[in-house]
Amino acid sequence: MMVRFFSSLLVAGTLVWIACARTHLGTGEQEPIPALPLVAAAPVPLYPPLAHATNTEGVVHVKIRTDGHKVIEAHAVRNK
Repeated sequence: MMVRFFSSLLVAGTLVWIACARTHLGTGEQEPIPALPLVAAAPVPLYPPLAHATNTEGVVHVKIRTDGHKVIEAHAVRNK
């Protein structure tokens, strides 16, 4: 009796495992994830002398546009 119970439990567990594997793995035809652009080189911006002399600090938001290989445009965005 105990052997039948454990055999049934083993078979049921195996079927659940196979069903989950098929659901999560799919058919293998997933869309590739596009690679994010990487910064190859970037000169450090000059800290403004007046801001340095007065110990001014803050956050600057910069909007950057690229062509996929290099920066085309970059400008500071004014916060409201």
